[in-house]
Amino acid sequence: MTLAQSTPIPSASVYPSLEISAYMERQGTYFDQMKEVLLEQYENQYIWLEEGAIKDFDVSHEALVLRIYGAGEPKPLFIKKVVAIEPSLIARSPKQWTVLVLPN
Repeated sequence: MTLAQSTPIPSASVYPSLEISAYMERQGTYFDQMKEVLLEQYENQYIWLEEGAIKDFDVSHEALVLRIYGAGEPKPLFIKKVVAIEPSLIARSPKQWTVLVLPN
């Protein structure tokens, strides 16, 4: 098969819509505002947060997602693990051997 014969790439964007981006941003703000309370009840668990309300939670991300999607049609979800210290992304560059710690 040649490139010309291959299946065309769908025209849908791989980026989320502005509506979904705004939804995720809003849920992230709720999460940050509620973090201290969330830590008391849900530390080291994944929560499904929607408009400031905890809809469901589980220690397993996979179990939580399967339970939510099993109850209805797939939709964007804000699921995040509640941890006291957020993990940092470390990027190493072999060219300069520097370590960059990027904020979340």
